[in-house]
Amino acid sequence: MSEPPASLGAFIQLANKSAIHSLDWKRFYDFIADVHEGKSLWKVDQTELGTLLVQGGFGEEGASDLVVHFETCLEMLKYFDAQLTR
Repeated sequence: MSEPPASLGAFIQLANKSAIHSLDWKRFYDFIADVHEGKSLWKVDQTELGTLLVQGGFGEEGASDLVVHFETCLEMLKYFDAQLTR
């Protein structure tokens, strides 16, 4: 099994766990971009992502919100890519 991109580790390590700030969002979006661009062979699993976030210090609700945000952003990027190829 492959490892998540290093950008996820950077986000988890450096993020303000109680209130995500603009630099935290930038790191989170870097992680999303890395997954979208295939910079890691890690196959995204929502449960595993949530677990990693909780283990990294996020509360259950915050981790769940981030997983939903992650999935929404990936879907938007896929939609955008499809629009470019029309």
